[in-house]
Amino acid sequence: YVRDECTGDETDAAFGLHIYPVFPDDLPDERKQYGFENRDFRLWTHGGWWKGRCTALASLPDYPIASIQTGQYDETGRLWWEEFALPDGE
Repeated sequence: YVRDECTGDETDAAFGLHIYPVFPDDLPDERKQYGFENRDFRLWTHGGWWKGRCTALASLPDYPIASIQTGQYDETGRLWWEEFALPDGE
């Protein structure tokens, strides 16, 4: 994740990262009931803020991915949210 001119409010919000596998059996046992793998994180655990730019790096699983939903949220709800389909199961 990279965002130029990132504000302090954005650095405090959590990132949502939900990974939907091509094959649901690839999910860890504790995630199968949800249908996706939750890898939510905070900017400070996966990146940082420097000269107005927010950057974060999140790892992805080894199994084929059908889609990813990602965005940011805080105590008021979702700030932004996007879905990316990977039709080839990348």
